[in-house]
Amino acid sequence: NSFPIGTTVCKTCGLALNNSSEQWKDYDFFGAKLKVRLKMTLDDGTVETINKGTYTVTVPEEYGEDVELTALDDMYKANKTYTTNLQFPQTAFFVLRDACQTCGISLGVTSMDHGDVQISAIPEGVTFRVVIGCIAMLESANARVDTDGYLQFIKWDFTNVEDADNAAVVNSDGFVAFSDDSSEDDYVVPVGNWVIDSDGYL
Repeated sequence: NSFPIGTTVCKTCGLALNNSSEQWKDYDFFGAKLKVRLKMTLDDGTVETINKGTYTVTVPEEYGEDVELTALDDMYKANKTYTTNLQFPQTAFFVLRDACQTCGISLGVTSMDHGDVQISAIPEGVTFRVVIGCIAMLESANARVDTDGYLQFIKWDFTNVEDADNAAVVNSDGFVAFSDDSSEDDYVVPVGNWVIDSDGYL
């Protein structure tokens, strides 16, 4: 029911096919692409079709009375260990573009407010998904693949943050900052229960 900033959302699709006559017994669905459409008949009799996206079957199917399929959207491609031929430092936007090209994810992000932030190095042993999430965090956003298959950033809206929270904003370097009347040498203690949890989220 909530997502921390920087979450990379991967949508799941579950599908059951009637297999009562074993009509699917010779089919292998692993790796199959499912283009999911929701059709609704309106009161006036017209049929409206809603695109729900494209999913890839990533779990071997289970056969029985029904064939059970589990599929994920293209964010699953980012679940592998990060590798690159880039020379660092690089800008955040260039790292994002390279990561998407390497994973085979279509990039729908055309510009970033903090895309020119310099990334000096990427830690070893992280996944492409972690890298994409960290770059989304610079934008106060979450990352997801839309129904057309493009990676998008969904930004959080801080415009209604009350003064009681010392007006939390994301500064030009991509850090959360609190504005009040104290000098920059003072520690800012925001009102409320602001903590860093065990996963490193504010």
